[in-house]
Amino acid sequence: MAVFCCVAVVLGALGFAWTHAVQSTVQYDPWLDVDDDGRISGMDITLVCRAFGTAGDPTKTVRVVHSTYNTVFNATVSENVTSYWFNLTGYARVTVAIMINGTATAYICWYWGEPMPPLIDGNFTTINGQDYYIWSSDVRAPLLAIYYYPVNDTLNCETIVAVYATT
Repeated sequence: MAVFCCVAVVLGALGFAWTHAVQSTVQYDPWLDVDDDGRISGMDITLVCRAFGTAGDPTKTVRVVHSTYNTVFNATVSENVTSYWFNLTGYARVTVAIMINGTATAYICWYWGEPMPPLIDGNFTTINGQDYYIWSSDVRAPLLAIYYYPVNDTLNCETIVAVYATT
């Protein structure tokens, strides 16, 4: 009878704790929230208990909650001034990777629209060679432009540009 009373008390205490929200100093961990309802509860424990002893692929599906802008292009630049434009409205951070093979200066500029002139934020020069540049920044204007200008009156290059932006 004493064992029954002890078990009843323990189960009663667990039931009370189970049904009442308990303030915790431990930070919420979404990986422990099995049913993704925004709180760790008895339902999560129940789901884990049901699955106890099972085996399988431990890979988890991960939802990305920010959007990305990602583009890569190849071009041969031989005109006096050539530019490429990217609309980054709504993005917070951008990374640009540029490969220049030949001779050119590339300017990375922010642009708000007329009548504001572009703001130069980075530039890279390659003379008769092949160079790689990586540039990263917070988004400072809606439009990003990459201008290619001549070096010593020569503008002749192949370029690969990759632009990656995140919210």
